[in-house]
Amino acid sequence: MIVKRLVRGLLDKQSLAITIALVLLLAALAIPSLKIPRNTYTYLVFFDISQSMNVEDYELDG
Repeated sequence: MIVKRLVRGLLDKQSLAITIALVLLLAALAIPSLKIPRNTYTYLVFFDISQSMNVEDYELDG
């Protein structure tokens, strides 16, 4: 009787999304992670905050 009430409470419209999320969370914790080979990149980005690049360029011999 208690189990029926618990199952009915977990499957009603208001708590169905939470129940599905909980089941998916438990499945994600129970299933070991898969190692998928993929390319790895390293990026290096510079931002010039001194505004020294805003100076006009000089022309040589022109």
